[in-house]
Amino acid sequence: RDGEAPGRVPAHPVRLVDRAELMDTRWRRRVSCENEIAGGVEDSVWRTALESDALGRAWGAPSGLLRMPARQVLGGVGWDQRVVRRIQAPTLILTGDQDRPRRKHQLHEDLMGVKRKVIVTLDCATRYTLWERSGHGRLHEASIEWLRDGLFRDFASGRHRMDAATD
Repeated sequence: RDGEAPGRVPAHPVRLVDRAELMDTRWRRRVSCENEIAGGVEDSVWRTALESDALGRAWGAPSGLLRMPARQVLGGVGWDQRVVRRIQAPTLILTGDQDRPRRKHQLHEDLMGVKRKVIVTLDCATRYTLWERSGHGRLHEASIEWLRDGLFRDFASGRHRMDAATD
């Protein structure tokens, strides 16, 4: 977060992930609320992911492997506070309460040049909220309102929460 981000891509920008790592290690262990994962969704997600990666699908494990960007790539070639502070576009940040929301709140703080910025923490959600029962509807609702009106629940800025039970 502090200092200057590296300016070149790391030597190994991709990591290989099997189904167990994606579903169990990366997703399921972070789910905090009951019944967030609908029956059959894991099979559908894995099948769809592999359809987008013909090369990974043919490698390794019997169920294939998925190639994913390495954390170093996602975290930031050329992406640091100096760059973030130049952003001026209205910004909506959506984060699950089970997805290290503190880091997203730091990003919200670093967007110093943005007058219209909202961060919404989704209760009972992980970084895979699109796959979760209560998360995907809230994610779509907030995104549509922001894109249509430039607001989240009539707010152009601030920190907000969306509860899984009532929203």
